[in-house]
Amino acid sequence: MQGVEQEVERLCQAGLDLDAVRTRVLRSLNRVMPVDTAFVATADPRTLLFSGVAVDEPLAAVSQQFLDNEFGGTDVNHFAALAMASPHVGSLDHATHLERSASPRYREIMRPLGLGDELRAALVVGGDCWGYLCLHREDHRLGFTEDEAELVAKIGPHLAHALRQSVLLTAATAPAPSGPGVVLLAEDLTLLAATPQAEQFLDQLGGVETVPVPLRGVASALRSSAAGVLPSVRVRTRTGAWLAVHASRLRGTDRYAGLTR
Repeated sequence: MQGVEQEVERLCQAGLDLDAVRTRVLRSLNRVMPVDTAFVATADPRTLLFSGVAVDEPLAAVSQQFLDNEFGGTDVNHFAALAMASPHVGSLDHATHLERSASPRYREIMRPLGLGDELRAALVVGGDCWGYLCLHREDHRLGFTEDEAELVAKIGPHLAHALRQSVLLTAATAPAPSGPGVVLLAEDLTLLAATPQAEQFLDQLGGVETVPVPLRGVASALRSSAAGVLPSVRVRTRTGAWLAVHASRLRGTDRYAGLTR
């Protein structure tokens, strides 16, 4: 496994983008530990919310369920908790003492997909969390071993360095559209309406038809936030420009019915 750690370190020093980092690192890991599906996400180190994601199927199809679990309930190995823990790595089997069904994430999302143990890591370097790694195996009684968790813990800072490079050192190829944009989401986080400016932002984040993960993540965080707390996240568009995304709730019209003439 030492050879894989050194190989991953070299890859993470190469200045690759998120998709290339994910592909090559997972290929290296698969030589010494079976991984059936996975995702890698970048994070805003200030708020720990998702700022970008590269995800395999079948995880992509249930991304909103994972976001709801991450921000809306009690479960083991939430990413923000791992970012504050030491080590920054945890497996489902270890956290539940081999009782996977104790985890709502396993019962409601992973088991229906035929997935078993998962190994999660917050990718931290220099005291800041720049992203997350999640590895899954098919539903089998044998999960990730301590040696495998230790390997992921060792490569975590290298991956964090690569993600930091990918979001900070890539030059913008075009400026972001000027001015703010407003997106209105339904309670299930489907898109209801958007200003023309927001449509341009959505297009630069991956498309208007599907609400991008960073927006759904900040909206999911809003659901579980204390009153008066408005989640936010900084994200980069496909052109490399930076956007600040803020989530807030609208007041219902009934509240202001008495103010009309």
